[in-house]
Amino acid sequence: MGCLGTYSGMADTTPLDGVKILIADKNPQSGMKLQALLPPTVRCVGVATDYESAFKLIDAHQPMIVLMNMNMTLTMVNNKFSKHFLIIAIADDAKPEFLRLGIEIKARDLLIQPLNSAQVLDSVSR
Repeated sequence: MGCLGTYSGMADTTPLDGVKILIADKNPQSGMKLQALLPPTVRCVGVATDYESAFKLIDAHQPMIVLMNMNMTLTMVNNKFSKHFLIIAIADDAKPEFLRLGIEIKARDLLIQPLNSAQVLDSVSR
């Protein structure tokens, strides 16, 4: 599934031209909402709702960033693969165990739902 969703709010002037991003979220609606928050300058390689499709998209497209909902994290962490991307973890709730898990997976950032386009752009840009 491609990521050609709509985006509103931010200008097209970001240093993210062509940066490949994968969204990994078991909830397809949540993944699509997150996709809509991405700036149009990035190249979203897919929205994975299960581990198998996430690993296939990672291998096929080599994304620079994976926006990973915590509902996908445990299995992703326990699988051994070449981690050649940055993880931005997304939690549905602000729970202490999500902070611990974010540290364990070496997430570069931890965002708490609900998100807006400015938060996502700021995190992805850093």
